[in-house]
Parts: sequence; structure tokens; C-alpha cells
Amino acid sequence: MEVKIEEQEEENGRKWRRKKKSLTSASLCPINNLDDGCLMHIFSFLSPIPDRYNTALVCHRWCYLACHPRLWLRVDRSVKDLSEPGVFPNIETAVTAARPGDTILIAAGGIHHASNIQIKKPLCLIGGGELPDETTLICSRGSDSALEFLSTCKLANLTVKAELGCCLLHRKGRLTIDGCILQCGAKAVSTSGDLELQRVRVIYARTSLLFWFDVEHQ
Repeated sequence: MEVKIEEQEEENGRKWRRKKKSLTSASLCPINNLDDGCLMHIFSFLSPIPDRYNTALVCHRWCYLACHPRLWLRVDRSVKDLSEPGVFPNIETAVTAARPGDTILIAAGGIHHASNIQIKKPLCLIGGGELPDETTLICSRGSDSALEFLSTCKLANLTVKAELGCCLLHRKGRLTIDGCILQCGAKAVSTSGDLELQRVRVIYARTSLLFWFDVEHQ
């Protein structure tokens, strides 16, 4: 009889410890008690780089929500399963599928080809690396530009290279270029709209001539 009482007390003690641990975990991180929709809505207010990107490193659940196609689209040439929602093999298909106001995250590493891609809706294109030279867009010879902007857009944390034409054509709206490197043989940006430059490095290279200048803010 005494053995049964001791076993019962021990079982009750284990249950209480498990309950206490659960309560403690919830009280330490009450945000995890929110449902997925609420968390995703909170994540939508974070800047894509670095804040929203960093939330994906917290846990598997936050990674799923922070990378959800409702928050941004991804361009990743290494992805083989193109059925994954929100992931595209190149920039052009991502721009076509994007809705006005979307953010497109371009994966770091390797080279992304971009030639005369027209962007007619408000979008934000961001390089996925820690530095702009980790995500490079190459404009092929014979193209007028890598990207042509016909709406209010933002370009951030990217390197754009154009050997002959312009890196960027800006036709309409407001274009913000933040933390980018533009390497060109002609013009870095040909603009007829409202242009804002923040921490931009322009490298002009033709034959053996090479020089650059930095623009902190304009």
C-alpha cells in the first residue's frame, strides 16, 4: 500500500513538473502563442533585410512564416522543385508573377542574368547576401539595360553589371537605390523620373580605364 502511494506521488510530481515547464516556456515566449496569421502579419511590418531575414533563423515555424510567399517571392537558380510556391528560377518570371507592393529576394551566389526586364508595378528587389557583391545581375551585350523601371520601385543590396548599355533605365515613378554597386561601360542610371541614391557605388569601366565614386545620399 505504501509503495502504491509513493508511486502515485511520484507520478503527480512528474505531471506537475511537466506542466510547470510548459507554463514557464509559454510565459517566456508569449509571441509563440499567436496563430500563424497573426505572426505573419507582424512579420510583414519588418524590413525584409535584415530583420525579416533574421526571423527565419529563430526556429522551423518562424522560418516557414518568414519565407512565406505572402511576404516575399524568391529567385533561386539552385531550386529544382519549381512547384514550391513563391520560388522562381529567374528574375523575369518572379517579376511577372509578383503583385504590386511585393518584395522579391534574389538569392546570393552565382550570377543572375537580367536583360531589358520591364517592371511596371511597385516592387522591391533585394539581394539575399550580406554584401551587395554577393548577388550579381549581369546585363548581356546588345541590351539597353538590365532592368527598366516604369513604376515606383526600390533596389537594394545588389550589384548590377552592364558592359555596354545602362545598368538601369528609369522611366517613371520614384526609384530608390540603396546599398548597391553599379558597374557600367556607359551610364549607371538613365533616369527621367524621381531618383534617390543611398550608399551607392558606381564603377565605370571601359577598356583599360577603371574608376569609381561613391554616393552616400542624394
